[in-house]
Amino acid sequence: MTTTDTSRPILASGTFRFADLEVHRLGYGTMQLTGDGVWGEPKDRDECIRVLRRAVELGVDFIDTAAAYGPYVSEELIREALHPYADELVIATKAGVEGARFRVHTPLIQLSKADIIRRGLALGLDYGLTHSCYDPDIHGHPCGRCDACLLRLKGFAEAGRTDPLKYQSP
Repeated sequence: MTTTDTSRPILASGTFRFADLEVHRLGYGTMQLTGDGVWGEPKDRDECIRVLRRAVELGVDFIDTAAAYGPYVSEELIREALHPYADELVIATKAGVEGARFRVHTPLIQLSKADIIRRGLALGLDYGLTHSCYDPDIHGHPCGRCDACLLRLKGFAEAGRTDPLKYQSP
């Protein structure tokens, strides 16, 4: 699967392979589709369905989920929104596929968070568009308290850079 259409960021993100699958580097993670604290039903189920369908319309061909999201809520939303699944759509869980072997790819594992940040900056990555907070507020601002936020903040400090994100007030 090689794309030359750069009119949509997903298509311009390039692709990568794992096992016998090739997907775009820009996928969609479903953790925040569930209720508060990644638990229970979402406040607006219909909006979650629209988000999933729109992601696929925009070219997303890789969706990340886990039974722990909800629990099971994100998987139910995916089925409701997208089943029957397009042949090119890959849906992955944290545990892999039952009965099939899987391999975890970690190309940056030997790097510190500061090194990863430096590499992203060298490539022109706008870190103001990224976060991996486990508890963002309703406006998408990261909490600044969870492990992911603390690791990010430490990485920016060690890289001698200022994190461009606006974190929630304490």
